[in-house]
Amino acid sequence: MDTETKEEINKFIKESCEKLKVSNFVSATAKTIFYKAKTTISDAEWETLAATCIYLSCKISELYIPPEKFKSIVSCDLSIELETRIMKIIDFNFNFFDIYQFVISVCKTLNFNAEEKVERLDKIFSDTRVNSVGFLGHAYEVKHVCLAVFEKNEVELFERVYCVEVDNVKIEEARRSLLLLDS
Repeated sequence: MDTETKEEINKFIKESCEKLKVSNFVSATAKTIFYKAKTTISDAEWETLAATCIYLSCKISELYIPPEKFKSIVSCDLSIELETRIMKIIDFNFNFFDIYQFVISVCKTLNFNAEEKVERLDKIFSDTRVNSVGFLGHAYEVKHVCLAVFEKNEVELFERVYCVEVDNVKIEEARRSLLLLDS
């Protein structure tokens, strides 16, 4: 899949989620599922696959939108057969952590700029880097990705305030790989 197509897909998912007035979590989950499913499903149009992933993400976040209303807002077909195939691909794993809410909550508690951190998350979820996030058993655990959007000194403050010890090596690996930083 070329870069232009990825950008078009990401734009479609983002704009559809904005039209539906759903959270960043739904958008991020839809992208995660889409890129996982796209590696296996090649016989569906990407628009239908993306719309079905958004619809499934709404269900995962316990946000019910009637199919007719969804189709009228997103202007795209849904496929129950495709939804079933997607659920099999993700092994019926509907346990997605709201990474955005976690980061925003930490920012509020520690008085950090949440907008900057959310922008970093958006970069991770804007293309196939999302496939490295541990939602679906990939390279980086969700907790490491969450903390990778923070600077080193902010992670240290997080550890002190929340009385936890984190694996800074894994966080740094995630930061360098997913955010393409030299940190």
